[in-house]
Amino acid sequence: MSPFADLWAIACLTRLIWKIDPAVIHTHSPKASLLSMLAASITARRLKIYHVHGAPFETATGLSRLVLIVSERLTAYLADEVWCVSNSVLRLLTEIGVPQTKMRVPQNGSIAGVEARRSFSPDARAADRMASREKLGLGVEDILVGFVGRLSGDKGIDELRHAWASLSLANSHAYLVVVGDIDERQPISGDLESWLASGPHVFHIPHTMEPAAWFAAMDVFVLPSYREGFPVVVLEAAAMALPTVATRVTGCVDGVIDGCTGALVPVRDANALEGAIGQYLKSAALRQSHGIQARARVLADFEPTALYNDYLTHYRRTQTE
Repeated sequence: MSPFADLWAIACLTRLIWKIDPAVIHTHSPKASLLSMLAASITARRLKIYHVHGAPFETATGLSRLVLIVSERLTAYLADEVWCVSNSVLRLLTEIGVPQTKMRVPQNGSIAGVEARRSFSPDARAADRMASREKLGLGVEDILVGFVGRLSGDKGIDELRHAWASLSLANSHAYLVVVGDIDERQPISGDLESWLASGPHVFHIPHTMEPAAWFAAMDVFVLPSYREGFPVVVLEAAAMALPTVATRVTGCVDGVIDGCTGALVPVRDANALEGAIGQYLKSAALRQSHGIQARARVLADFEPTALYNDYLTHYRRTQTE
């Protein structure tokens, strides 16, 4: 919080809105949305949309949690509509008092769907599979488990480390690749950094603009996060016909159908995480079956154009109301 800077930002936003006179104000991240909704209310815009990607208050404690909840409720109050990236986010906001009548989940959820026919297609990325695995020195028989995302405490990296300690001992042909940079706002511990650098059968790849090339190399995807909104990486993994092992938390419960497109485990439970990953390491048939169903779901429910058309339909309402 920075009162003087925030007041100046509201003044600048108000001036910008008056200047460009938009038909719709559509905001996203929590702090930017609060400031923008205040500015949009001053200018009496006709359609103010607050798009919620996730709820930071979910894992906050004490005064921080209270401030985040109050901020969330105020932003929702100022908005004409509150769009949620998933049904579980909608349920979470309902629990803190945001009126359900004001909220909706566009299409089937997510922020932009996933381009599963070109960018994230196993067939289109067949060459990438071989190239990425060769970079890691993996053979055809080796099984690669992967994580993609920012490396912070709330992504469950510590639980992944503990689960992998046993899995790597019991499965000599299993390897783990962790793709992403350390989040400077919520850095992981020095122990976790050391593990990423030299853990048994562990590879660390820095952030990349071509994650599909690494998804192509994987056989199983894992996301042991403490909270999400609707994780894009789960849709990307599913589009690449990968089963996902994720935690049973907000967002992940929308991205993974337990026992069909992957497995859901209790949050912060390294033993359960180990067991679920282990099942996929043991069975190629299970990996293939759940991967095929995951891709079929993405193709049916998360095609980007359908989601964009949903957005556009609602934007156009301002022209007729």
